[in-house]
Amino acid sequence: MNSKSINNGEQVIIMQIPDHADVERESNELLKHMKRIKVPNGIEEFILSKESPSNRNIFKVHSPIRFAQNTDIPQILHVNHQVYKGHYPYLDMLDVEYVSAFTTPTKDNGFIGVYETEDESRTIGGFLLFAVDHEQRKGNLRGLMVSPEHRNRLHLKNRVLETIYQGYKHYSQDVELWYGETRTAHRKGQKWMEESGSRPCAFLPNKDIFTGNHIRESDILEIAYGQKALYSYRNSKPQLISKFLPLYDQISKYYNFLDIQAVPQLPIVCTPSLLSEAQESAEKCIIEKTTKQYNTYTCKIRTQNDSYLEFLVNNPISSAERTKFHVTTEVELIALLIRLREFIEQEQIEYFEIYIPTTNSRYQKIYSELGFSCFGYIPSWRWTNNKLDDCLLFGLYRTPINWESTKLTDNSESFTKILRPFLKEL
Repeated sequence: MNSKSINNGEQVIIMQIPDHADVERESNELLKHMKRIKVPNGIEEFILSKESPSNRNIFKVHSPIRFAQNTDIPQILHVNHQVYKGHYPYLDMLDVEYVSAFTTPTKDNGFIGVYETEDESRTIGGFLLFAVDHEQRKGNLRGLMVSPEHRNRLHLKNRVLETIYQGYKHYSQDVELWYGETRTAHRKGQKWMEESGSRPCAFLPNKDIFTGNHIRESDILEIAYGQKALYSYRNSKPQLISKFLPLYDQISKYYNFLDIQAVPQLPIVCTPSLLSEAQESAEKCIIEKTTKQYNTYTCKIRTQNDSYLEFLVNNPISSAERTKFHVTTEVELIALLIRLREFIEQEQIEYFEIYIPTTNSRYQKIYSELGFSCFGYIPSWRWTNNKLDDCLLFGLYRTPINWESTKLTDNSESFTKILRPFLKEL
């Protein structure tokens, strides 16, 4: 990537905010504060803020970055070991082949911004990886790591924001949203995500372990959206049962979505007769475990009618994610979830998550009735048939949340307060 491809004179589209939404914003003190300090909201607003005359040169002068080459890989892996001392739970970030996929000259998968010291040694003191999923038209900011010995000498905030700016610009035609799962051990990362246009959309309770003391830590899912994701591609008619309307209302304040009505009151779905039928089907489910790279395995639970749930289990932290599912009937779904909970108990899995498109309110009811927590509301998350569906994030977690050690920005705290009634450990 060169400076010409980044600063190519593209027109920046400013989000047009409906007049009626201004009234809603004024009723929310937190959003008024963010507006007052000019925190950008979304990809285009962040790009515009960085290209304004007052900001245009600040990064180039004080915080130069460059993009990783193959020869940088040993230093990148060394920084990982310096920061986490072998306890980083996502082992792909320690694999030469995986990291090599993000170095020049090809950037099909993404890239790594590296932060060098400014002395003669030009040592790599930190980095940030950008991974791109072209099929889902989304990007993932992951693995921000800074060597402890260089942490106070890298102008880190400016470098991180400059790297994000470069990524937003370079992939503007390919990526509709950028997301990051930000640690709650401190607020700094959350603040930087907000300053790059992201907003909190989900809370991931005790998903990770980053230190040798095996204490579990929660993450905040923060997302920066492009205008097309929110206003062109989005399926703007989600179905929600009434209990989840407060989550939608909070998200709609970020993005000025139209109000929606809850679906008519649903009767109990998991009736005794339906549960009995589903239990019989659950007992016949087949479970297939397949070992994968990086000390992980996939688990596929399927019924005799070929409905299935499939997810990836990360052994070092006993967390399950990247869940796919296909069901033909509600009985099949209930059967799979019954068997899933049994499997999670047997294997002592600590954390499980699944994104459910908001196109079926009865599915939401089933997850709720079967005791799943709701971790958040994520707009425009799943790309299907050239549209982006909103999703509710459901899950299970075992370890109680230590709220005293969970550090949140005001924005994350405001969102999490609304979410708390939907969180309950196993």
